Amino acid sequence: MAAHSSLGASSAERWWACPGSVELSKGLPDTASEYAHEGTCAHYLGELCLTKEVHPKKYLDKTLELPEGDRTPGLPDTFKVTREMVDNVATYTDFARNLGGDLYVEQRLDYSRWVPGGFGTGDTLAYVHETQTLHVADLKYGQGVKVYAVDLDGSENKQLMLYGLGAHALLELLGMPVLKVELHIIQPRLDHISSVEVTMPRLLEFGKEARERALMTQDPDAELNPSPKACQWCKVKDSEFGCSAFDEYVKDEAL
Repeated sequence: MAAHSSLGASSAERWWACPGSVELSKGLPDTASEYAHEGTCAHYLGELCLTKEVHPKKYLDKTLELPEGDRTPGLPDTFKVTREMVDNVATYTDFARNLGGDLYVEQRLDYSRWVPGGFGTGDTLAYVHETQTLHVADLKYGQGVKVYAVDLDGSENKQLMLYGLGAHALLELLGMPVLKVELHIIQPRLDHISSVEVTMPRLLEFGKEARERALMTQDPDAELNPSPKACQWCKVKDSEFGCSAFDEYVKDEAL
């Protein structure tokens, strides 16, 4: 299985809002589902197509084997590429290719300069030399919850912002300056694409905010702060131990 950071980008909404959840989550197993497995398969197909520069239809009706690091115990190691998956993944790969510049696919990103121990994997990065623009694109294969690059309250998608920091650090090492960052969510099964442009000063300001929130998780008495975003994918509330703060939150909301 792929390694995961306790302050991972994909769980940033949780630990950012509810710093106490990090300590409570330690040792709890990751839950697997058929839906998550389907997303893993779609991501792998997208990776194959972008790295080999082929269209997803090349794999129609073929059975593919997931790399060892993407496998989940109890779920199949192989999957058959359906017409639906071809069409949806093509939306993502076409979008990624149209970004132009140099593409980096399934790139490991280290943002520990801002978040201690923080790392993750970016689905697709694109760097356009002429404009010194970094694109961060993320495939969301689910169709239950629509995801946005920027929320209605104006806050940027924290997962993509952390990936942006990690990508900026990587490109900096390669001598490739970044003037601006564009964040993209591609959610083909909902016919949904969301994008936002972020300046470098704003990205670095976010990095400072992220460091402050990350340090809060190290406090033994870090607060538990339930909310729809924080609790949506939290392992604690669904564990045998449960979360008293979440229980109280549900009771208060029901009144």
